[in-house]
Amino acid sequence: MNTQNKTDPSNAPPTTAEPAGCAAWAPALIAGGALLGMLFFISCAGGTYYLFQQRGEFALRTIDGTLIPLIEQSRLEPDDKATTIAELRDFIVRGQSGELEDWQIAGVMQRLVRAPIVSWGDMQFIGSVIAQRESFTDEEKVAFLRDLSRLQRGAELDKVTQLEMADIFEPISTKADHESGYSLDQEFSDEGLREFIARVRLVAARAEVPEKQYDVTLVAIVKRQIAAGIKSGMK
Repeated sequence: MNTQNKTDPSNAPPTTAEPAGCAAWAPALIAGGALLGMLFFISCAGGTYYLFQQRGEFALRTIDGTLIPLIEQSRLEPDDKATTIAELRDFIVRGQSGELEDWQIAGVMQRLVRAPIVSWGDMQFIGSVIAQRESFTDEEKVAFLRDLSRLQRGAELDKVTQLEMADIFEPISTKADHESGYSLDQEFSDEGLREFIARVRLVAARAEVPEKQYDVTLVAIVKRQIAAGIKSGMK
């Protein structure tokens, strides 16, 4: 019978080395990272849900705190400025009263931002500059103002947006950190105005606006966008 000492090291089971240093903390770090990731996801989801729930209020604040001041500071003619702002304030009252749902209010704001509201006063101003330009013939003035009205008609039909304004005004402006993306020059050369009108004509043609004179008001565009946003939401 084998009486070998059971404490003989040769018979001891193999031992496993304990992890040292960073390796010892790896499982805890992985678990902690996963937990933080879950918390971040939950936090973001909660924040997104909150913003989604409050989108109507944010939209009204944007119209009241950003869009209306921009109109007030614009070159828009006084009567047009007053009627347009009154229409926007009436919409704000409707939104705050609970008459409209959040998706409707957000839809209206998105459509108003897309419309060339910020640049409307600049269109009117350049129109007056062209009308008084002695170096342009009467025939040129009629043609230039007609094309400008076609651009405004394209905006009324929702085929011309604010995003196109910076490029249209580029020949008579400089880039600026402004909602419009540009700042009108102090003086305008004949060549710059002709290039401006050429771009106006191009955009109006792309919008398939017939070549005739139109009488378009900004308040009509605002009313149209409000009605469309209430009916269909965002575009």
